[in-house]
Amino acid sequence: DAKKFLKNEKIKNIKEIRILNLWVVRQFKGEYNPVHYHEGDLSGVGYLKLPKNMTTNKEVKNKKIRTNGTIDFINGQKNFLSKSIYNVIPKIGEMYIFPNYLMHTAYPFNIEGERRSFSFNLKIIYRRLTHGATDPRVVALKEKAPRLGLADSRSPHFGGGRKNMYYHVVTMS
Repeated sequence: DAKKFLKNEKIKNIKEIRILNLWVVRQFKGEYNPVHYHEGDLSGVGYLKLPKNMTTNKEVKNKKIRTNGTIDFINGQKNFLSKSIYNVIPKIGEMYIFPNYLMHTAYPFNIEGERRSFSFNLKIIYRRLTHGATDPRVVALKEKAPRLGLADSRSPHFGGGRKNMYYHVVTMS
């Protein structure tokens, strides 16, 4: 959940986390979400239903990354030894949490069936700081500044190999 993620990231002084909005998206063959970002502080997407073999694309050959039905998280520009696009193949029951400003897109798929997901935006409300205290968001950003790329809790290549069974975190790191 979002509180566990923030605790792991050493974000402190959180008073509460508010759900700004929550919605369900139903998409069918050929439908997609163009590149966009969200409001709030954190956003997320979870998958409830997916067509079988959604990522199979017999019409496109010799493509290194198969984007059919997948989601891309986009960060900056491509640089030497730094990925700017992190492609995710959705799975039923998985949820991804990411900063609201992280650009992303859901690609169309070309088979019959329904992709059903839920999305949400969260607002983090911080406790008032006492005199002389340092804002925890500034501390966290300073600690992360030297690291580049995207983080996913499953992979040691993205964020240091944090283990997580129920959700994945895609974040600037």
